[in-house]
Amino acid sequence: MLRPTESPSHFGAARALERGWPWLAILAAALALLTKDALGRWIAMALVLTAGPSLLAPILRQLARWPWLAERETKLGHALPYATLGALALALLGELALGRPPASRDHGIHFFQTRVLVDELIPRGQLIGFSHQLNSGYPFGDSYPVLGYLLTGAANLLSFGWISLRTSYAWGLLLVWVIALVGVWWLAQSVAQELIANEREGARDGGDPKAAHRLLDPRWAGAFAAIAWLIDPGSSREGGWNYLMFHGVWPQLLSTALWITSLPATWAALRKPSPRSLSLAALLLGGSVLAHPFGMLTAAASAAGWPLAIWASGAMRHRLPTGSIRWGLLIHLGAALVCVGWLYVFLASAESMARSPVPWMPLGEIATQLVAGELFQDHRAWVGPLAVFGLAVGIRRGRSMAWLSCGLLCALLVLGSDAAITVLRLDLLVSGFKNLQFPRYAIALKPLLYVFTGLGAATLAARLRSAPSRDHALDGGPRSSSTMAARPQGARLLAALCLAPLLVGVLDDRGRLLPRPVGSAEVLEGTEHADTDQALLAALEAEATKLRERPGAAAEPRLRVAFLRQGMGGGTFPLFAITDADADLVLDGHIPAVNYKRQVRRRAPKTLRMLGVTHVIHDRPLVRSADDRRLAEALEPIGEFGGWTLARLEPAPSSLGFEPQGAIDPAQVEVERDDPEHLLVRLRAGAGAVGLPLAPYRKWEARRRAGERDGELLTIEEATLAGGVPGLRVTFDEPGFIDIRYRTPALERALGWLSLLSAAALLGLLAWGRPLELAARLHAPKVITWSWLLGLATAAVLLAWAVHRQHTQLANTWDKVLSDHSASAALARGRPLSFERDLIARGDWSVSREGPDACEGLLGKDALAGCTETDHAPRVSMAYRRPFLYRCLRVELPAEGSATISLAGIDPSEDLAGFVVREDRSFEGFQLRFAHEAPHSPPARHKRQEFHVRAGDLVRDAEGDVQLELLNASSKIKTVCLSAAAASSSEG
Repeated sequence: MLRPTESPSHFGAARALERGWPWLAILAAALALLTKDALGRWIAMALVLTAGPSLLAPILRQLARWPWLAERETKLGHALPYATLGALALALLGELALGRPPASRDHGIHFFQTRVLVDELIPRGQLIGFSHQLNSGYPFGDSYPVLGYLLTGAANLLSFGWISLRTSYAWGLLLVWVIALVGVWWLAQSVAQELIANEREGARDGGDPKAAHRLLDPRWAGAFAAIAWLIDPGSSREGGWNYLMFHGVWPQLLSTALWITSLPATWAALRKPSPRSLSLAALLLGGSVLAHPFGMLTAAASAAGWPLAIWASGAMRHRLPTGSIRWGLLIHLGAALVCVGWLYVFLASAESMARSPVPWMPLGEIATQLVAGELFQDHRAWVGPLAVFGLAVGIRRGRSMAWLSCGLLCALLVLGSDAAITVLRLDLLVSGFKNLQFPRYAIALKPLLYVFTGLGAATLAARLRSAPSRDHALDGGPRSSSTMAARPQGARLLAALCLAPLLVGVLDDRGRLLPRPVGSAEVLEGTEHADTDQALLAALEAEATKLRERPGAAAEPRLRVAFLRQGMGGGTFPLFAITDADADLVLDGHIPAVNYKRQVRRRAPKTLRMLGVTHVIHDRPLVRSADDRRLAEALEPIGEFGGWTLARLEPAPSSLGFEPQGAIDPAQVEVERDDPEHLLVRLRAGAGAVGLPLAPYRKWEARRRAGERDGELLTIEEATLAGGVPGLRVTFDEPGFIDIRYRTPALERALGWLSLLSAAALLGLLAWGRPLELAARLHAPKVITWSWLLGLATAAVLLAWAVHRQHTQLANTWDKVLSDHSASAALARGRPLSFERDLIARGDWSVSREGPDACEGLLGKDALAGCTETDHAPRVSMAYRRPFLYRCLRVELPAEGSATISLAGIDPSEDLAGFVVREDRSFEGFQLRFAHEAPHSPPARHKRQEFHVRAGDLVRDAEGDVQLELLNASSKIKTVCLSAAAASSSEG
């Protein structure tokens, strides 16, 4: 309606008026803007919309006749998707391009670890090793991969320090985003190209050359997919700008980006194998594992999905060259060689990791949210419907890549749901599964979903573009003038008057189109915090100079700063100043991105002095605890920097740096440390133990030096020193020397070198692009049949092994519970117990509840929007009882109601053992009752309540089932989860 109208007047005054009125409209718009009120701007916008098409039409016609533009029209059209994404990316990521790093939340500790790698590990010729720069030391790189830190430190390393580490960090994050956008673009474009493959083949055979692009344009499919990922606001633990940029969990973005990019790279390598394409695919896939531990599961999922996708889609027989399975195996072998060195270390270090599982989402909830287009929080409203539309298009017309993407999406949804534990029981195969959590796992799901969002958006755009206008028939030809009613001149003005207020509103509030956190890199530059950061850095450097000039100072004294925050909130950007000042760092409690369970738990002066702390930065008055108050008395304030206070902590006269025990005179102890991975402890006289502020880890080794017992291997004990410092303790039974070294096992060193050499070889092969071919093999039908039989037999053996391992591991998990019950005087009272069966996992239960329905709104004041009975129905879930996961029966108890659980499958000679965990803040109002005893109320603040009933005390109903009753005396719904097992005892 806003296009130029057709008019029968082509001469005289009417023609002059027709040509002149648009300029009069623009003049009137300018006059309306002078009123400077909303109504005037609405009128001005309406006049511009009315006159604009008429003024632009002749200009566009002239441009279309311009030879240079006409010759390049097709190329410019092809470049438009790239230009659109590039302009948006530049607008949102421009701060990173300028070398300004984000300084919110976890970025500070990532920046610190980048410096540890660049300034400490790499100069020692290591990528992973022990660093003393954090707390009492920690195994850098063993439990958290370092590929991301290589990227963020690359510019600084390659420029030999000329490019600052802050700029290098920002450019590293920019590179992560570039990989992510290129990867999702490439994957969406690969899927889209397969969707229109038939039309392209028809065009080559003389068919309609525009038929393919009437379905969709692959370039726009890739652009829309990348844009959807780029503008994803995200939410806590679900990726997007919220989690990956504001919270700083970008290593997982890097892992996902490399994995997503590996999918189209693998497809390209399978179609046209060459050393370059095969090496690129292997490096990307292996790198995804080296970027974040979650990459292990995504890499495993795609490795299993590839042969199924290319076999089921027929690509192996028709569209791929000979040997596609062998090329695929070669790619995955290369990826395995690249990551095996770190992967082995990571798995061997599992006992030192600090990660506990969190509840997962039920599979039914995930599936229904996917179909409803509401799978993730806070994404754009159009993303969900377009993704569902794209999924339908991909399933209907897709080939290998569409089916691979769809299969991976479904597989990852299952693996990210509680069905992975309650149905597949994968935690009983690989214990690491217990540490997964759907919200964070969703970060890898999003780009797959955005691929289908891009397909849906491109298909819809192509359909809208091919839809005929009012002036054209359905076949695309012009309508007969006799069938068209003349459009009145006022039609455009009426439409413009309707649209103008909305467009003005959008322009005035355009910031709402991309609200925070999208595009908010949270940099220091341009804020008042930049001055605080520089002043704090200057103060720390001045303190470091004073420390070096202090009389009696050590040869190379180091600034060691304790950064103390109240809770998990508050800013963390002072970590940048601490890092730039080349200071060591002490953080109490949980440390993001340092997956190490030995933590500093106290802030007492003696604790910090044991760690060698020279200065303290705190964000709030130190009054919360007795340790805080004692620390405040010991500090000498230096200055206020924004909301932070910098203070000096002088060493106490009695500070030793170690903790003697037994008949040891501290003056007779001497500790020498010539590098972070070697200490020599000397005891001149006496006997006893010496505690050292050295973080415990499996790689420490202590040996006696000198004398007849030289080289004797000694036992190292873990210790907590000064009330809260993780440390080691070595015992002297006589004076002498004890040599403590951090030794990497020979197998780990060998695998590490294997990975480095493999990565170097693959990088070298990137320069070789010559196509490779495998000779076709002719196999007799019997050989093919026997190959299938062998494959099926291997699968059956693996399945049998998996079932056996699950049964064995299930018994091991319950043996831990039964052992604790046997040791308890209140439960099994010393009786030896043997596990028989898990009653919840077997499904030997039923539940009946009494009380109002959870979604009953008769007595309430609102509609209980979003409530469904399915959400509140009893179901099998999971409970964590250190160190294992257990299947449990999740039951919601109505307010002032109860639930009766019937357990079948318990033999008359078997005990009932188990525990109840709460999901609410406390057990207040909850009671557990068996038929033979009075109700039992667990302590309100306990997280778990154990129970054990001997076989002779169990009361059964007419069907032989054991019943227990859960009571809720509170006025709110209470949710608990019950794990139960049958156990036998040799003592009856």
